[in-house]
Amino acid sequence: MKIIPKFAFLHTQHCITGSILHLFHFHDCPISEEMLLGLGEGVGFIYWHPKGGLPFLGGRGNTGRSEKAACLEVLAAQRCGVAASRKTTSSRDKAEKVMLRWLQQDEPLMIQVDMGFLPYFPLFMQYHFGYHGVVAAGYDPVSAEVTLADRDAQPYAVQLSQLMDARGSVFQPFPPQNAWLEYDFSAFHQPTPADLSKAIRKCADGMIQPPIRNLGVRGIQTAGQRICSWPDLMNDRELADACANVALYIRADAGTGGGLFRWMYARFLQEAAALLNESALEQCAGKMKNAGDLWEKIADLLAPVQNRNDLKDRFLDINQGFLELYELEWSAWSRLADILK
Repeated sequence: MKIIPKFAFLHTQHCITGSILHLFHFHDCPISEEMLLGLGEGVGFIYWHPKGGLPFLGGRGNTGRSEKAACLEVLAAQRCGVAASRKTTSSRDKAEKVMLRWLQQDEPLMIQVDMGFLPYFPLFMQYHFGYHGVVAAGYDPVSAEVTLADRDAQPYAVQLSQLMDARGSVFQPFPPQNAWLEYDFSAFHQPTPADLSKAIRKCADGMIQPPIRNLGVRGIQTAGQRICSWPDLMNDRELADACANVALYIRADAGTGGGLFRWMYARFLQEAAALLNESALEQCAGKMKNAGDLWEKIADLLAPVQNRNDLKDRFLDINQGFLELYELEWSAWSRLADILK
């Protein structure tokens, strides 16, 4: 297994912020993963039920699917003086050549992959998710293996051909498009108070003023209503899969840091409170931590569901949970917008 000299494998919370953290650490640029999440306006909410797919509750924001805004991977770095760009190509050969060129120069490279093509992933070839970030951290031309850094603090050797399959996957809804991130750390600096304030305010605005009803704080209300309609729309097998899927994407195991990213964002707000000398942010951090706790309770309610009756028996608790979440998150995000307006 070939590994770039001085590259360290870190335990991280979320694949995207974790991959960025690996690169910041490699270039001796001190920062926390939570700070990267916050600077990149990386928290939000979406309820989404794609046709023919499973319902999904997402706690990430700023995923870069809008051409009007820089994605978290770019924005977080730029707010630290790091020049950043996200590149894609339809050419497998070009994507491979670019990656190998970086690795031959002993420079790690963040890439986007479909985790279903990674042989170390527990659901290898069974479940496909193409918005997964990893760092290529070495290449052995003899074995044709690329060494990857993922969320746990250990290296993974993957055959180059398998990795290129993962990069070029066409599985929906998030085909990775052979994407990679290029960074220049030469002008790194700690984030300014102005950038911190702007990042928090933009996140808060997105939560309290969403463009459609399945996003933001309104989306939390929508999600509670839709979940209670599932027994009329799904058979028992579909219902069990839907509940398991929603519970999974709340949990830390899915790369949220726990509590649908709310626990990570609470720690970011604590950092920001100290840097901005703003004690009111500490109070908002407490509310965000409590919101994460409530999201975990929702996961606890949904994870054991096996049929319609199971879900109906939990309707009262589910409704109460989403009502409390709606009120708590509205209070937290509105307060953040007021503090930093």
